[in-house]
Amino acid sequence: MICFEIFINGEKFCVAGIGEFGVLAAHVTWSQRSPKEGFIPEGEPETPKSRLHIGGLVDQEHVRWTKPPHFLNIEDEVTFRIIESNEADPPAYKHSQDSPERREQKRYEQYQLLKREFEGDESTVAPRESDAEETMRLKTRLMLEYKEEIEAWEQRQKQQPE
Repeated sequence: MICFEIFINGEKFCVAGIGEFGVLAAHVTWSQRSPKEGFIPEGEPETPKSRLHIGGLVDQEHVRWTKPPHFLNIEDEVTFRIIESNEADPPAYKHSQDSPERREQKRYEQYQLLKREFEGDESTVAPRESDAEETMRLKTRLMLEYKEEIEAWEQRQKQQPE
């Protein structure tokens, strides 16, 4: 199978592969929020950041070899090699795609939230309890999922000479 062999600073990070059919992707991004944007999610560093993403889709399941976000530092060197291999490292994270019914429900909930946002508090649409509960569940899941990576990134930032 076709695999991506990823190295960070000369050390092998992983071999990502999904088999005969599917999607495999690897990329690095950099972002910096403008102070005009205001809100910075809790736990997000306020400094510019580079991230590595290695993931894909196989049999209606999203897979990732990086637990997002995997932060990179200035001077980090990332090497991508396309190889053929009979084996790949197991993904660190798997997530099944939503059913059509769940996608429709999410779209409706998103519509309700946007409707309230743009029509203001006087909106005739009452917030559903599930909106607040879903938001809290999502926030908790994301914070737990990102916590280790954020702490590791912050530790690396503290160790870098200025």
